[in-house]
Order: sequence, then structure tokens, then C-alpha cells
Amino acid sequence: MGVEYRADLGSRWLLSLRGDVSAGGSDFSWYANAAVGYRLGKSTAVAVAYRILSVDYESGTGLERRKYDVVTNGFALGLAFGF
Repeated sequence: MGVEYRADLGSRWLLSLRGDVSAGGSDFSWYANAAVGYRLGKSTAVAVAYRILSVDYESGTGLERRKYDVVTNGFALGLAFGF
């Protein structure tokens, strides 16, 4: 299940917020992304974003036990083209 919010912050600036939570193949996972972009033209934009992904997964017992509980995060830079 996820949500997304987009807003124009003026004639050229934009904001995007996204997030979701899941328990599909993992015990629990969640994702969040916040981005600020600038339109260079009618169909081109650049953006800087910060992302966080958390996954908690465990299966098996004894020697067959697998556990993966990690949080990764960092900045991203993007270039978008629209057609």
C-alpha cells in the first residue's frame, strides 16, 4: 500500500513525496522518497531526491535460517524527459 503527493511550487519548481509499506515476501518493508525538481523546458526536468528503503526478512530455522534486516538511504539526482 502506498501514497504519492505531487505539487507545483511555482512556474518551474515541483515537489514529489512518495511512500509505501509492505509485508509481501518480507516480514515488513517500507520506502520513502522526497524529491524537489526544476523544469528546464516543456518536457525536461532535473530533480534531487532523498530515498530510504527498509527491509526486514527472515526465513528458516537452525542452519537454514536466513535473516535480512537492513535500512539503506541516500541522495539521488535525476533527469526526466516527457513525450
